[in-house]
Amino acid sequence: MATEMTPRQRAEQRLEAGGKKFDSFKDAGAGAVRALELNNINEGESVVIPADYKVYQQPITGSTNLATATITEEGKTFYISALTRSAQPAAGGDRVFPSGTVVKKCQEYGSMDEFFKNELAGKKITFTKKTPVITEFNGESRTVNVWQIDFAK
Repeated sequence: MATEMTPRQRAEQRLEAGGKKFDSFKDAGAGAVRALELNNINEGESVVIPADYKVYQQPITGSTNLATATITEEGKTFYISALTRSAQPAAGGDRVFPSGTVVKKCQEYGSMDEFFKNELAGKKITFTKKTPVITEFNGESRTVNVWQIDFAK
């Protein structure tokens, strides 16, 4: 009898089929982190980063760049770029940076591997606030979401 897969197992299988699985962020070459939107995570939602998290890379459609992610216990794809991605408003004004207790703690580390191992593995985090920023890229306007991410209480 086949056992039913958890949401996390289904999401990991999907990412592995469309990309590559790595043992660490360093092995994935995740130095310059390419950004993808967290379209599957909602403002105010909390997720758990697995204690035995895995690292995945998948191609960004229409590009030769790769996006690096991990899967939460809930089966959500968490692109690590949400921890570092900022945006410059097209209309001018100050650049919008990611914030929150998780982002602040991430900035204390020299590598994503150390940060995940020491601070995120097995922890629950909350996507407290999403700030949509209208930016310009290659002459076109687009909306970039910049997140406040906090450790769940």
